[in-house]
Amino acid sequence: MSFVNYYNFYGFSFVFNFFFFFFSLVCFSFFFYKEVNNNINSYIYVYMFINLFFVDYSLEYFFLMFFSFFIIFYKYFLDKKPVIFMIFVFIFLSFYLIINSFDFIVFLFSMELQAFLTFALLMSNQSNVNSFLSVEGGVKFFILNGISSGFLLYSIALFYGLVGSINFYDFYIFSFFFNFYDTFFFNYAFFFFMVSLFFKLGVAPYHIWLPDIYGSLSYFIISFFSVFPKMSILFFIYKFFSTYFINLSSFFNFFFFISIFFSIIVGTVGSFSQNKFKYFFAYTSINASVFYLIGFTTGTVEGQVASLIYFSVYSVMNMVFFYLILNSSTKIYFITDFSKLSLTYKFFFVFMFFSISGFPPFGGFWIKYMVFDSLVFNSYYSFYVIFALGSVLNMIYYLRLIKIISYDSYKIININFYNSFSSKQFVNNINFFWGWGFIFTLFYYFLYSDYLSLFFINVIIL
Repeated sequence: MSFVNYYNFYGFSFVFNFFFFFFSLVCFSFFFYKEVNNNINSYIYVYMFINLFFVDYSLEYFFLMFFSFFIIFYKYFLDKKPVIFMIFVFIFLSFYLIINSFDFIVFLFSMELQAFLTFALLMSNQSNVNSFLSVEGGVKFFILNGISSGFLLYSIALFYGLVGSINFYDFYIFSFFFNFYDTFFFNYAFFFFMVSLFFKLGVAPYHIWLPDIYGSLSYFIISFFSVFPKMSILFFIYKFFSTYFINLSSFFNFFFFISIFFSIIVGTVGSFSQNKFKYFFAYTSINASVFYLIGFTTGTVEGQVASLIYFSVYSVMNMVFFYLILNSSTKIYFITDFSKLSLTYKFFFVFMFFSISGFPPFGGFWIKYMVFDSLVFNSYYSFYVIFALGSVLNMIYYLRLIKIISYDSYKIININFYNSFSSKQFVNNINFFWGWGFIFTLFYYFLYSDYLSLFFINVIIL
């Protein structure tokens, strides 16, 4: 095979696998929306995802996501020192301890273990250019996380004074004999507990630390930091409220909706006012956290499943997005730097922005539609209107990015489509989208029939 044909072949292969990946993603999202809303077969899919909340099957989910992250960014793991990989492994173990905590002390220690390991990971990003920014981001994270841990420890002390135990199951048993959910003391303690968790999630109005820390990190660290710490806390929230604290007062639903409402405002306004892309991504992640929490506020299994599917697909799209940024020869510091990309990268980034923003018929549209459908099903019409408007504004600032990529570049020199695949990074990672497309296609066909669904549940997950 000649040199020209070599790159033409791999260029065509990459384009084909890229579209295959996104087509599988769309099919996966649409199929789950269709089947979860089917009254006959929905119990199979609900059962599969509810096990992630009540049973220890969350380990398999975490392993799949961590393995996916490692496969996508394996080249960057090889470039790092071995201690960095060990930090990632122990962070993964701390996430599993957080999800499977059964008392407040274990949960507190697991959160602190995650915080210290994350701090070490942030400080490890030492290079000649980003050394000072990495130290600054690590110190900010350490100090502000200490404040959040102080709120958490204070709430645990109040819980112990109320019940005389730190075990979650004791709270569940105690609630059968004494209805303390509506008492001021319990609401006061639970308020500080949720403030601590929302602080770690970066939900408004507890988001102050998030943009500055994202702005000081490398894209490789952001790709990890924007997915896995949030994943562990979200799984804990779902399990915590679905198992032990079921009969909470309406005050907490109001508290959740207030935080979600502020997140929509802060994320939208902040995204429109940013020129640096890392800060822009920080505010869009605040806006995306809205859809993580909507499923919980509905109080139904369908809402939680919709939020989990949204988080899963959104996380994979984030990994792919940062993979493209890291493999691009153009350094992305400002939003306008996207106009300097090659023609092929522009095409893929436009494709990604359409999907992340939720334009139909891309995968991001179907996962958002599932979340909105759970709101309508539970008669949250006013909140549905607010979230729909926020989603439209979300599309607007992604359209701004697409406009910058498509129309703000006047120096498109390389028109040859295949020559833009001649970079070493693309050739080395040519099968990346094929692999993910294959995974999502397997999900699609495994869940196509009831028998294969039960086989998937009992053999692969159990």
